[in-house]
This record gives sequence, structure tokens and C-alpha cells, in this order.
Amino acid sequence: MEPLIDMKKLYQKAQMKTSVVAAIAIVTLVVGAVVGYFAAPVKPGEAVTVTTSAPAATQTVTKTVGTVRTPVTIKLNWWPGPESDAIGKVVDYWNKYLAEETGIKVEMVLFGREEHPDKLTSLLLAGNPEPDIVFEYYLVGKLADYLEPLDSYFNNPTLYPYTLGDFFPAAVDAFRVNGVLYGVPTDVSVHVLIYRKDLITKPPETFDELYTMAKQFTKKYNPDSPTEYGFTVSGKNLLYNAMLWGGSVLGSAGGTVFTAGNEKKAVEDLTSPAAKKALKLYVDFVQEGISPPDSVTYEYGEANAAFMAGKAAMYVQWNAAIGEVRDKTKAPLVWDKVGIAPIPGVKQTDGTTLHRSYSHYLGFSINKASTHKTEAFRFIAWLTTTKPMLMYLQNGGFPPDRAVFANDEAVKVRSEIPDLVPILNNYAFASTTHPEVFTIYTILAKHASAAWTGTETIDNALAAAQEELRGILK
Repeated sequence: MEPLIDMKKLYQKAQMKTSVVAAIAIVTLVVGAVVGYFAAPVKPGEAVTVTTSAPAATQTVTKTVGTVRTPVTIKLNWWPGPESDAIGKVVDYWNKYLAEETGIKVEMVLFGREEHPDKLTSLLLAGNPEPDIVFEYYLVGKLADYLEPLDSYFNNPTLYPYTLGDFFPAAVDAFRVNGVLYGVPTDVSVHVLIYRKDLITKPPETFDELYTMAKQFTKKYNPDSPTEYGFTVSGKNLLYNAMLWGGSVLGSAGGTVFTAGNEKKAVEDLTSPAAKKALKLYVDFVQEGISPPDSVTYEYGEANAAFMAGKAAMYVQWNAAIGEVRDKTKAPLVWDKVGIAPIPGVKQTDGTTLHRSYSHYLGFSINKASTHKTEAFRFIAWLTTTKPMLMYLQNGGFPPDRAVFANDEAVKVRSEIPDLVPILNNYAFASTTHPEVFTIYTILAKHASAAWTGTETIDNALAAAQEELRGILK
């Protein structure tokens, strides 16, 4: 007798075979469907439903795909030179290590130094959405209506979990217009007294000490003086020279300086005793031969050259000059003899000496017409932290950041940091953000230089400047 067939086992085998075929078909179709999903434009977080069929089964698969980040390229504006070289290194770091993580790539767009103000102004006034981040300096007051207000961004802990407290106060104030913040500082320029520390043991603190000491180091009055002149005036009719005199010297004399919201008072106080004292100091230096006779044509380069040649013992200058005069190859006669001190001032009623140092700042703002403002801010937010700011300094920038200045690596690069910290902390003030800032200092330069060249009296020069500035500011 033939053995009976076990129908139960036969049925089970058939079921197993059908299931395997179905499973293979399902996997194949699901994989194909998911590949198709990534190939097609699908919104982040969208649920994708795929129905697959096999001879023995029909199955529905639902897959929710996580966020798919679409890379965004933001355009960063700067001008050519050491500043763009330095920020370029920082941008390279971001693009190499952080672009993929954040979905934000940064591309630099450079405008020529001479054409930069006009080109930037034209683009912003036209409502052009690019560049997303703009580099500006004196223009923040003029362009505020076309820049993105940043207070709400910085006050949002999700967008900004860092602090602006590391920056020197004047550095942040320089980007406020009517109390609203429109930018982030990246570089500082501040006025200091540069002097020969091998000749001068204690730098002068007051105007009277400065005058006496300058005369002592002038051969005309002291044949044994090691320098021909005691002081160098930057006397050319130039707005940047007016910042030296009408900012730091005027302020240290107790005069009213041009700061945001204080412009009209500064104009009305131009004929005050303090303003006359400040102008008389420079007039006396030039007219009495304490400053070189051709210093009435000097600007930044010529004043530096006179000091590096050992021609003068002291001068008031921008901090940018310190690296030059302390460079052994550029200044072999004086590079290791350079001292830095606050601008001399006047004694106050409490017995202390008044020191004021004009400062202005380079920095970033966000184009109000940008279509990538949040992404632009994320990059700017990162720039305010210590690592990128230290990197910026090491490559040629000079950020007004106390956390960076406290770093030993920073001091190795910029020896002047210990001397500048007390000046920036205690005496620096931010220049006006008035839209007519260039005009203000151009007018001051014209009339102040007329006084120290002897073509106008001190009283008449200040009165003429006051009258012309009233017309500008009314």
C-alpha cells in the first residue's frame, strides 16, 4: 500500500514559498520607491506612502523622511586688503568644517577700497538682495534704513546663545543708530600717544606736561636733544587728521566731541575755552617749531615716517601704526623703543586727568533686502565668538574683543594689546554715526588746519567751523 500524503505539511511548504517570494518583491519595490523619493523634490518631514503587491500578498509601507537640508550660499562683502585676507581664512574654516552641518556656505564678494562706499550705497538703496552681509564703517548712520535691525536676533537665545559682552562697549555702540543695533564690530581703530620710551621714562599725562616735554626734545630749544622735534602734528587738511585733533585732543581738553546724538551740542561748544585750548596746543607746536615745519602737509604715512626716522619724540596716531613702528625691518632705529600711552589731557576738579580716545570700527551688517537674513545672522553670530575672532586676529585683523585680547596667542601676534586694553576700556568713545560724518570732519579739518598754518586765528577758525557746521546739522 502506498503511503498516505501528509496534506498539512504540503500546505505549510507552499505557504512558506509564497511568503518568501512576496517578501522579496515587497523589499524590491520599497527600495525602489524610497530611491525615487530621494530623487524627487520632497518637503522635509513629509510622509511617503508606497503600496506594493506580490502574488500572495499586498502590503502598504509608510516612511517619514527626516529634514532634508537645502544648502544656502550667503554672499559676504568686504574690500581688498589685509582685512579681507584675514576674514578669508575665517570663511575658509567655516566652509570646510561648518557649512555641511549648518547648510550655509559663505562666498566672499570684494569691492575695491576706493569704490566700496559708493557701490555699497547704490546696491542697498536699490534694494538689491545681494550681498547678504555688508562690510561698513562710517556708513552705518547713513545706511541704517537699508540694514536689518539686529536687537531681536541677539535677544533670541535660540539664535544667539553667546554674548556681546566680550566686546569693548564703544565697539558695540559704534553700530547703534538711535539706540538700535545694526552691526557687529570686527576691527578697532583708536587714537594713542606714541612716544620714545628710551628717552621718556614717564609719558606726559597733561597738556602742560606734553608741551614742556615736547619743547625739551626739540633741538631749537635744547641743543642736546636726541631728536630734532619733540612732537609731530598730522597737519594736512584731511578729515582723518581732523579726527585726531577734533576727536582725541579736543576731547582730552574737556571739549564736547562728536558722538551719536550729541552733534549739535558739539557744534555749539566749538568756541568754548576747552576747544580753544585744544587748538592752541597744535598751533603752538607748529608755529613755535616744536613740530617739523612741513608737518602741515603730514598725514598718516608722513607722521609715521618722521617717528621711525628718529626725527620726533612723540605724536598722536591711530593704533594701526604701532605694528609698523615696532617692525624691526621697517623701523630699525626705533622698533624696540616704542611706548604707548593715553592721549594727554587736562586736570579735572577731582584731581584726575581727563583722557579721551576717539575710536571707530569696521564691521558687518545684514542687508535688509537679503532673502537669507537668518542664515546670514547665524554666520555673524558665530563670528562674535572667541575662536573665529582669534583666528581673524592671527591672520591680520584686529577685533575689539576682550576675550581675544586676554589670550596669550593674541599677544604673541600683537604686542600692543596690553597697552591698548586700558585705553579701550576706560577712555575710548565711538565716533558719531551721523549720516554727514565725513562732512563734519572735512569742515573741521579745513578750519583747524587754517589755524595751525597761520592763515586764520584760533577764534576765527573755530567760529567759522561752527557756523558752517550749523548749516549742515540744522
